[in-house]
Amino acid sequence: MRFIDLTGQKFGKWTVIEKRHNPNEGSTVWLCKCECGTERVVRGKDLRKNKTTQCAYCGGNGYKHGMKGTRLYKIWANMLSRCRNPNEHCYKHYGGRGIVVCEEWNDSVRFIKWAQENGYNDNLTIERIDNNGNYDPSNCTWILPERQSYNRRNNHHITINSKTKLLIEWAQESGVSYSLIIHRIKNGWPPNLLLSPPNPHRSKRTGYADAGTKNTSPQSYRGI
Repeated sequence: MRFIDLTGQKFGKWTVIEKRHNPNEGSTVWLCKCECGTERVVRGKDLRKNKTTQCAYCGGNGYKHGMKGTRLYKIWANMLSRCRNPNEHCYKHYGGRGIVVCEEWNDSVRFIKWAQENGYNDNLTIERIDNNGNYDPSNCTWILPERQSYNRRNNHHITINSKTKLLIEWAQESGVSYSLIIHRIKNGWPPNLLLSPPNPHRSKRTGYADAGTKNTSPQSYRGI
């Protein structure tokens, strides 16, 4: 029978990556990648005869760990999507800047096993320890959703008196609202005044005021 090279062809959700040698198979086998990222070796005749169109984890009846549709499975699927799907709205912050999912986690079973053995519960979300690093076991942990704000790329780092912190941390420490500090930055306030108590009137001492801002209630001044 004439050899047919299937490399690069799509069969359902499968994309053929390369030919693999398997002496135990009676037909040619191919390494394929499913749209979800799972890689499997599949027989060529099963691809051509449409006997397989996707991996077991996407196939319903062949699903092995019974977690399809659960929150943890969705976390895994969303992680792959934002790193691999250019149509995903937040792709530019992940796959678009080189963030990838490690080969081990192409398999949802392995990801779920790691999650269950490393502190996952339903009120936590996955977080990369190094925001410029990849999704892999050495760079990921589980945290409360509100803690993710500390690691967002759009957070501001502000240096005051030789100390550098995230703007949100300065806001929580000083009692001055995050939005008010942003307003002051946009209006050219110097760093040493960003955390001063809000005042809607022009200050005789500094010449700076918070006119037009909503947060004008008295707050304690903790110094800068």
